Amino acid sequence: MTSPKKRTRRERTQKAPAYVMGAIPDDTFGAATDPPPPKGPEAPPLTVSKRFKYLLDNPDLYTAVSAFPSPSRVGRPAVHPPIAYLVFLCAISLFGSARATASHFEEEQWWDVVRQGVRTHMGDEAADALRSTGPTRSQWNYFFHMILPHEAQARLRKPA
Repeated sequence: MTSPKKRTRRERTQKAPAYVMGAIPDDTFGAATDPPPPKGPEAPPLTVSKRFKYLLDNPDLYTAVSAFPSPSRVGRPAVHPPIAYLVFLCAISLFGSARATASHFEEEQWWDVVRQGVRTHMGDEAADALRSTGPTRSQWNYFFHMILPHEAQARLRKPA
């Protein structure tokens, strides 16, 4: 018995592409030697407390609360009115996380600013409806994961 003969390999031929690629001009994407574009003016430095006050002085914040669901008679009762959760949502970007926001809202110095902003833009009745401290992280998570998605689906189902 003899070993099988080794087959010779065919040379591969490359097909020419169906398109022709021309040279890319330097001004399309900029040349590597181009200087970087000049930077714009630097924003003024703002502390977190100033940003938070600016957030609460924004009248659009209080207009947007009308899109949030009102407290329902069914299910777990709402601990805070919808404005508290909207402020919590916006403050997450200032404080960095829901955990940090909840810990800030436990302190009177931060929550009193919220109550004062609500009193200015929504009236005494809405400010008095707020509790002495802000929502906890578990209250926020319940509202964000259980209430908002169901309300959004209900709004999508309603005919315009």
